Amino acid sequence: MTMTALPRDLRYALRGWRRVPGFALALGLSLAGGVAAGTALLGLLLGGLRRSVPYTDQHPLDAVPRGGWLGERTPHLRTIPEVQDPHFATLLGVVLALTALLLLVAAVNVGVLLLARGSTRHTELALRAVLGAAPRRLARQLLSEGGLFVALTATLGAVLGGLAARGLLASWPGQPVAWDAAPSGVAVGLAVAGGAALLALGCWLLPALAGLRRDLRSALAVGERATAGRGEGQLRGALVAVQFAAALVLLAGGGLLLRGFADAGQAPRDLGLDPRDTLTLQLRLDAPHLAQPAARAALFAHLQSQVAELPGVVDSSLASTGAWVGLGPTDLAHALLQVPARPGIVKPARYHAVSPGHFRALGTPLLRGREFTPADTLDAPRVVVVSELFAFRLFPGLDPIGKRVQLGSVSITREWYTVVGVARDVRAPGIGNAQETVPALYLSALQHPPRAVGLAVRTRGEPRRHAAAVVAALRRADSSLAPRSVGTLAEELERFRAPLRWFARLLGAMAAVALALALTGLYAAVSLQTERRTREFGVRLALGARARDLVLLVLRGSARTVAWGVGLGLFGLLPLARLLQLRFHGVDPLDLGLYAALAALLAAVALLAALRPALRAARTDPALVLRAE
Repeated sequence: MTMTALPRDLRYALRGWRRVPGFALALGLSLAGGVAAGTALLGLLLGGLRRSVPYTDQHPLDAVPRGGWLGERTPHLRTIPEVQDPHFATLLGVVLALTALLLLVAAVNVGVLLLARGSTRHTELALRAVLGAAPRRLARQLLSEGGLFVALTATLGAVLGGLAARGLLASWPGQPVAWDAAPSGVAVGLAVAGGAALLALGCWLLPALAGLRRDLRSALAVGERATAGRGEGQLRGALVAVQFAAALVLLAGGGLLLRGFADAGQAPRDLGLDPRDTLTLQLRLDAPHLAQPAARAALFAHLQSQVAELPGVVDSSLASTGAWVGLGPTDLAHALLQVPARPGIVKPARYHAVSPGHFRALGTPLLRGREFTPADTLDAPRVVVVSELFAFRLFPGLDPIGKRVQLGSVSITREWYTVVGVARDVRAPGIGNAQETVPALYLSALQHPPRAVGLAVRTRGEPRRHAAAVVAALRRADSSLAPRSVGTLAEELERFRAPLRWFARLLGAMAAVALALALTGLYAAVSLQTERRTREFGVRLALGARARDLVLLVLRGSARTVAWGVGLGLFGLLPLARLLQLRFHGVDPLDLGLYAALAALLAAVALLAALRPALRAARTDPALVLRAE
C-alpha cells in the first residue's frame, strides 16, 4: 500500500461512516460497551479482586488448628475462613458465568450488525470488481473502513473498562484492594480488546468478500433493491434470539440474587437478634498470663462485672468471633436420642462460645429452657444451648431439653453435652451465611473460653457515647487488653451484609448493560432490515396495502424473534435458578412474577425499538420506488 493510498482510503472510510450515523453509533456502543464490560469484569475477577470479607482475616489463634476449644481437630471441622471460602468462590463463579453471557450478548450484537451491514455491500463491491479492482484492493478498502473504527472503539472500551474496574475495586466494602496494572489488568484489557477487534473485523470482511464469489452479473442486475435471502434472514433472526435469551438469563439471574439478599434480614425478628443501642468491640487475649483457659474464664466474668457497673449500661455479652451473625466453625454434631430404635442423628452444625446473659443482652428470644449462668464454669457439667433449627433437625418431634449431643467425630472419650435451652435462629445474610440457615450450638464461654471475643454492650441512648467509659473499664480489668473495631452492632451487621449488597449492585449493573446492548442491536438490525425492504414495501403499498399493514408486518417479525429469544431464555433460566437456590438463601427459583415482568419488559422495549423503523417503512413513497425500477 502506497503512502498516498492510505489517506485516500481513510477519507473514503470516514465518508462511508458519516452516511450511516445510526449504524456507526450502534456498532460503536456495542463494541466499546462489550470491551469495557469484559475488561472490567474479567480483570476484576481474574486479576484484581483479592478476597477480603468480614471474619476471614482472623487472628492465628482463632483458626482452630486442633479443634479450638473442643480438643483435637476432626476431619469434618471447618474454620470460619474455610466456611466463607466456598461461598465467596460461588459468588465469583456466578459473576464469571454472567460475564460470559454479557460478552455473548455484546459479541452477537456486533456480529448481527456487521453481518447485516456487510450483506448490503455486495452490489458496491461487485461493481468495483467489474471495473477492475483486485480482491486484494477490495480487502484493503474494507480494512481501512473497519480497521480504524474497530481499533478506536476497542481501545476506548479497554480504557473505560480499566476505569470501571478501578471504580468497582474502590467500592468494594472489604479491606482496600488494588487493580493489578501489571501484568494481569493490562493483559486482560488487551486480550478482550484484541479478541473483540478480531471478531469485528472478521464479521466485517467475510460477508462482503463472500459476495464476490457469486455471479457478479446477477449481483449488478439485482442491485441494492434485493431483500435479504431466506437463509440470511433466518441466521440474523437466530442470532438476535440468542442475544435476547442471554439478556433474559442475565437479567433474571441478577434479579433473583437482588431479591434474595438485597433486603434480607432487616427486621429484628428476621435477624434473630435486636441490634439497636448496642456497642461492640473486639478483644484478643494474647498476653502470656491468659494462656490458660481458667485465666480467660476468670477474666470474662471480671470484665462483665466491671462493665455492668458503668452508668447507662443495660446489659453485656461476650461471644466468640462471628457469633453475632451466626457464623462460626462448623463440625458434625451427634444427637443421642436414647431410643433403641433410633440410636442417633448426625448433622453439620456451627458452634459458638458465649457468656452468661448473651441471649438476653442481644435480644435473641429463648424458646425453651434457660441460657448460661455464672455457675456453668470449667468444673461444672457440660451444657449447651441449641438453635431452633438444631432442635428441629437433630431432635425431630422430641423435647430437646435434657437430651445429649456430641460435637466432632464419634468417640467414647469425647464429652457429651446436655441441652439446657433452645434459642431462635440468627439469620444475618452475608458471605458464609448466604445459604440456608445452618443449625447452631452454643457453648458456655466459661467452660470453653476462646482466645478472641467480641464484647457487646446494650446501652441507654446512643451507644458510641459510652465507648470511652467501656474501654477504660476494660483497661482497669486487664491492662494488656487492646480493644479494636469499636462500633455498633448495627454497623457490624451492615459490614457483614455489605459484600452481598456489592455483588447485588454489580449484577444489577451487568443486567442493565446487557439490556442496553440487546436493545441497541435489535433497533439497528431492524432498521437495516427495514431499509433493505424499501422496494418490497413500495410494491406492497402500490398494490393496495395500508401503512398500518406494513407497521404490523415489521412488528410481527420483531415480535417473533423476541418470542423465540424469551422462550429460549426461560428454558435456560430454570437450571440457573435452581442452582442459585441451592447456593444462596432466599432465592426463589419459581419467581414467576419476576420472570413474567422481565419477559414483558424485554418484549415491550424491543417492540418499541422496532416501532420507529416500522413507522419509517410505512412512510415509503411507492411512486419513488416504482420510478427507481
